[in-house]
Amino acid sequence: MANHPDPDSSLIPYLKQLGLSDYQSRAYIALLIRGTSTAKQASSEANIPQSRVYDVLEELEELGFVTIQPGRPKKYGSVDPERAIAQYTRHKRAEFDEKLSEVEELGAEFLEETSNALSRWQGSEEMDIGWSYNEREHIRELMGQLCQRTESEIRMMTTAYALKRVANHHKECLAARAEDGVNIQILLASDEPLNDAVIGAASEWADIRMAENVEGKIYLYDGEEIVMAYRTHDDSKYVGFATRSPYLYRTLSHLFDLLWKQGTALSE
Repeated sequence: MANHPDPDSSLIPYLKQLGLSDYQSRAYIALLIRGTSTAKQASSEANIPQSRVYDVLEELEELGFVTIQPGRPKKYGSVDPERAIAQYTRHKRAEFDEKLSEVEELGAEFLEETSNALSRWQGSEEMDIGWSYNEREHIRELMGQLCQRTESEIRMMTTAYALKRVANHHKECLAARAEDGVNIQILLASDEPLNDAVIGAASEWADIRMAENVEGKIYLYDGEEIVMAYRTHDDSKYVGFATRSPYLYRTLSHLFDLLWKQGTALSE
């Protein structure tokens, strides 16, 4: 291959950013500078191995940058840059639309299979699925989602500090649920100082009582959804656990009832 200088290298980066390969970019610029050429001439001008130049030029034709004149030998010419970019844009749009259609089709198949699988899984009342969380943000997000879905009751066994965080993040949702008739009860640890503003606001949408020996936090929603949160033994992390189980819910709800009966109303 002749040792010709590279085609104008200042234009190459633009084409490569558009998605063309180095060989494709060099071949197009070489044809743009030289004009109509044979594959051998294009190979020489663009410093592309002859074993690769035919594939490169055919790829450029497919992308809209090159025209091919039949003959022996074939001749290759550059498409006007403005027209080439317009054709390449249409090519990429069609490529994207095809990929998008594939994603939509596969997504629809996935949703159908997921729906069928969930029906099979949920058909067994013995099956409980639990999730653990090690960040407060994840726990708060989950509690917000459960609050939005709740239709009958929310029962919280928590601390004054935790209630402040719950109220700050979910007060609008909790107030809306109470307005819709959801029964909201809160058992607060009696060994923590109370924030009068938080308690006053929470009292508008919940019944609140004080109870002794409340350290872990338990949140119950609608007869089956359970969230438990607590600090690790070395107090270094905050851990949450969530599950859906009417059986465990009944046990925890029974515990809640016992503590509720023993609890002290805020006015007492």
